[in-house]
Amino acid sequence: QEPLTLNVFTDSSKEAYGAVGIFVTADGKRSFIAGKGRVINKKKPPTIPRGELQALIVGMRLLENTLEQLEGYVNVVKIIAWVDSAVVLCWTRNREEVYKEFVANRLAEVFEIFDRYKDLNPEIRWVPTDQNPADLISRSCDGATMKEKLKFWTTGPDFLSLPPEQWPVFPGEQFKPEDLLVEQALVAAVVPSVEKYEDFN
Repeated sequence: QEPLTLNVFTDSSKEAYGAVGIFVTADGKRSFIAGKGRVINKKKPPTIPRGELQALIVGMRLLENTLEQLEGYVNVVKIIAWVDSAVVLCWTRNREEVYKEFVANRLAEVFEIFDRYKDLNPEIRWVPTDQNPADLISRSCDGATMKEKLKFWTTGPDFLSLPPEQWPVFPGEQFKPEDLLVEQALVAAVVPSVEKYEDFN
């Protein structure tokens, strides 16, 4: 069986949230698996980061359901969840941090699913919003827009066919520590006379 990477893209807005699953072969061929969306509860809407976390949960469940339903039929060797939220990305990378109940419970579910499939080298990566097919779920679109973006919806972003070193990198991670070092030089220092300020209270 051909080795596959299972990619799940997630996104949320004030209107809806959801996830899209895409298979990618070793030679870069991409195929649509499924998409799932939900409408935001207007009576008790979550904050944007919490909505993004809810979208990740939908994506993780879609991922797990795909693996269970297709077990024995496909050879998945890696799983990747893609988010465009910097907050959610940070939450998932601080496993030891203690969060409030809402966030903690959902992160626990994410980690449990990843732990069950740790042999598939799971990871969560960042994707720019304009390259996130799940954005079509969260923003909603009419028939004309969906027709225009059908290829994007069914095959995902083009970078999936490229080597991992050419995938998007979260802006804060694209620098090496040594790149952040800045040479500093003290050109001059003028120390004013204290007497000038004696009249101030």
